[in-house]
Amino acid sequence: MYIPEVLFIFTFYICSCYGGEEEKRLILHSGDDIAQEFQKLRQELQSLQMNHTREIQLLMTNYTQEVESLKKNYTQTIESLKRNHTQEIQALMSTQTAEIDSVKATQKREIQALNDTQSQKIKSLKNELTTLKQDQGSTYIRWGKTTCGGNGTHIVYTGFTSGSPYDKEGGAAKYICLPKNPTRAKYVDGIQNIGGYMTGTEFDIYLNIFNPFPRNMQDQDAPCVLCRSPKPTTVMVPGRTNCYPG
Repeated sequence: MYIPEVLFIFTFYICSCYGGEEEKRLILHSGDDIAQEFQKLRQELQSLQMNHTREIQLLMTNYTQEVESLKKNYTQTIESLKRNHTQEIQALMSTQTAEIDSVKATQKREIQALNDTQSQKIKSLKNELTTLKQDQGSTYIRWGKTTCGGNGTHIVYTGFTSGSPYDKEGGAAKYICLPKNPTRAKYVDGIQNIGGYMTGTEFDIYLNIFNPFPRNMQDQDAPCVLCRSPKPTTVMVPGRTNCYPG
């Protein structure tokens, strides 16, 4: 710090009283005294400057230390918050993951139980449908046959083609298939001349001119078979050996 040199002149007014009159005198310092005073002031200023510089340096040091301490504390606080925040996030994520896994497991069990229930219902419905299919169907008689001929059909019973004699009245209106082992409601041994007549039927080839069978069927009993089909309807189409399409 530069201090300009200034010449200070110190004046003192000394008052004295002699005989009631005040006498004033101006005392001037000499050049050496002024130089000494100036040197003294310069030393004091330099001392003040040095003290001020040391104080500033001390303040700067303290400030720097405080700033570093604050930075350190701030960094530690941030790291602590980060760790705590990370731990909280990890704990939250673990909790959420556990909850999601629990919900998934519950949903999986519920879906499996629902699938099992549906599978059981479907199986039950299939069984009911099979039973209904078995319970439903239709029957028909194959005249002159002892088998049903396949197509999912099966035999209910076999018997003989029967009807009323051509010369008797009061019997069957059309042919019926009598079973081979009938059961009678009432039975009296012998012939009774009451009621209608029911007789068997046999093949009669006219003069052996045309025989539609692969072997001789003259005077052979005409068989019949009652067949059951799983299909709901059946129809007999005369004059054909097979069904129409559809």
